[in-house]
Amino acid sequence: MHYKMTEIILNFKRKDFEEIFFRDGNEKIFFSPMAKESTRLTLLFGITCLLLLMHSVSTDENWAWSVFALAVFIIQCVKLYPKIAHLLKWRKEIKDYLDVTSKYQSNKIVLTEQTFSLIQDTNETIEHWSNFKTVQIKEDVIFLYGKKDYLLPKKSMEIGDYETLKEYIRKKTNEE
Repeated sequence: MHYKMTEIILNFKRKDFEEIFFRDGNEKIFFSPMAKESTRLTLLFGITCLLLLMHSVSTDENWAWSVFALAVFIIQCVKLYPKIAHLLKWRKEIKDYLDVTSKYQSNKIVLTEQTFSLIQDTNETIEHWSNFKTVQIKEDVIFLYGKKDYLLPKKSMEIGDYETLKEYIRKKTNEE
């Protein structure tokens, strides 16, 4: 099949992008896949510390265990912090990206033999097919990772256009 140039109109809907970015538990901060285990350990050590402190206060003994549990709890909080900070930074980056993207009135993709172009109003980003290092084609989204990364939800285009885009990307990037 020989392609000259194909244009695909994108209908930006913030909700479609948020569904993809924040699925699989990524909408939760403390219980996201990245932080879930550390959060559980922090809660476990926190409850243990609290119980030991209550026991020590009521019996006025075993203060060493309470101090030790408090130290372990603090260490666990320090280990949890970078994971939560990373997730908050990532979420802010996603929000900022979606805020900027939502301001464009028109979005379209132009596919040629040599390039993938994303045109948003008067801004045009052009990538040569050889720049894409990784491509993920899923049933509901296409991820293109190159000099810039692109997320193309199926819901943002006509079904026929999504199928055309998948076929074109597979052909140009040798993705099967």
